[in-house]
Amino acid sequence: MTEALVVCVGCYRHVRSSERACPFCAATLGAPAPASRPGALHTAVIAAALALGLSDRAHAQQHPSVPGIPRIGMEHAPAQGYGAPPMMRDPTLLGPGQPQPVVPSPAVQSPSERLRVVPLFELSNQPLPGPGRPAAPGTAWSSELVIQADGSWFASGRSGRLTPPQLTLLRRTIAQTRMRLARRRAIACVTSPDSMQRVRAGRNDLRWAPGCEPNPDPSVARLIAIARRLTATRG
Repeated sequence: MTEALVVCVGCYRHVRSSERACPFCAATLGAPAPASRPGALHTAVIAAALALGLSDRAHAQQHPSVPGIPRIGMEHAPAQGYGAPPMMRDPTLLGPGQPQPVVPSPAVQSPSERLRVVPLFELSNQPLPGPGRPAAPGTAWSSELVIQADGSWFASGRSGRLTPPQLTLLRRTIAQTRMRLARRRAIACVTSPDSMQRVRAGRNDLRWAPGCEPNPDPSVARLIAIARRLTATRG
């Protein structure tokens, strides 16, 4: 038959009823409760719990500690034949049997999406199938000049890298550029265009047909001229 357990009044640990002194704190134990008293062990547990609450409150008032860190004293030391006490842990930590946080998986990108980097500046053109006729949907654009955000650029078989002052000048010019078309005039087209032009400044996009109205805002022409001047020499 399993030996009954009693609560030590010194450290409030459960010890065998045959012990005369607590193996954890060496406190003297009283005589074991007679087995004929129903509920004696239950009453002793309740009394011990009340005494534990009062003593912990008094100890916390006399010895304040850091919030959230449990107080560990000699009464928590392991005793021979009883094993170590349960390990205290932070209740906010997740362990076995507790729900684990759902970590979203990284978005899967196709190779074309990984290579699709919005340049700092891009000047490109699109051929027209006939004079003044719009290009077919999906017709590819060929880049004439591309400048990346890190200052690297390529244009018609040439490449290089802008210096920090040049990159600052280009960024300042882009911030001052009005990516829009000028007001339409009475004349529709001066020439018959054979291509469409496109300027990208960051995520802004402007397209027009050279020689036809409306023309780009003068600030757009200034941006193109500065970008071409900064990339005029081979890097």
